[in-house]
Amino acid sequence: MPSRRSVLASLLAGVSTVGPGCVSSGSPGPGTQVGRTTTPTRERTESTGTPGPVVKSLDLGESAESRDGTPVTVSAARIRKIVYSVDVGTMVHPFPGGDAEAQFLVADVSTADGGDVSTLPLAVTLDGDVVADDAYRIEPTPGANGALAFWVPVSAPAAGAVEWRPSPERRYRWTLPESVLTTVGRSPTFAVRRFDVPDAIERGARFTATLEVENVGDRDGHFLAVVYDQGSGSVPLVTKFAFEVQTGESVTRELSGGAVEGDRSNVTAVLDWGVDRREASFAVS
Repeated sequence: MPSRRSVLASLLAGVSTVGPGCVSSGSPGPGTQVGRTTTPTRERTESTGTPGPVVKSLDLGESAESRDGTPVTVSAARIRKIVYSVDVGTMVHPFPGGDAEAQFLVADVSTADGGDVSTLPLAVTLDGDVVADDAYRIEPTPGANGALAFWVPVSAPAAGAVEWRPSPERRYRWTLPESVLTTVGRSPTFAVRRFDVPDAIERGARFTATLEVENVGDRDGHFLAVVYDQGSGSVPLVTKFAFEVQTGESVTRELSGGAVEGDRSNVTAVLDWGVDRREASFAVS
């Protein structure tokens, strides 16, 4: 997987033409817990058999304390197809080229001092293997001072965890519950059936559009998108929005955004949901 920094750099190079896009989910809500705590155990290095770091397993919502006494808590975890990076200001697909067999594991993370959680040495493990140790910062849910999105493959793991390594001698692992693990192996797929705008909008009036989205994948998910003005440096006509679409069903939404300004006689609105885009033009009278 490319590092977050390298992917962010490539995205920043094209941010004027890439507006936010889509997300999905059918994952558990915040605070999902499994009611199990184990005492710390010591791993061994396979090649030498020498003692490895002390590992403590935690439930989501429990806190771990580093050597300097700063508690860290992973309060919730969920799977999303697309996320919105607060660093880049745009939607991010698991790979810029579009990888249908990848998703994001989003973890709500908090520190007692309210620090930047993206600096913590965190990783995601599936069946004991580290699959991601780099993440995008996204908007946290209420109660958490940070949220990180880790790339994970679409697979069927028997076990998984969010792991924090505050020192070479100690690791903390927040166990992912079954409700999260089952969503790793199933992915929503969104198809935009309609993106209709009026033939003409009066200058200074609000932008409106009709959107119909169908989920043709095998998991319920949240469609996340933005609508922006193609000719004004990706200025949003409708700021990022999201709604749930259950598998096999279609949802229609009436969108209302900001006022149409400027001296142009025609505007092209771009619906961007990360995986793809749809354009629709209208006259300005």
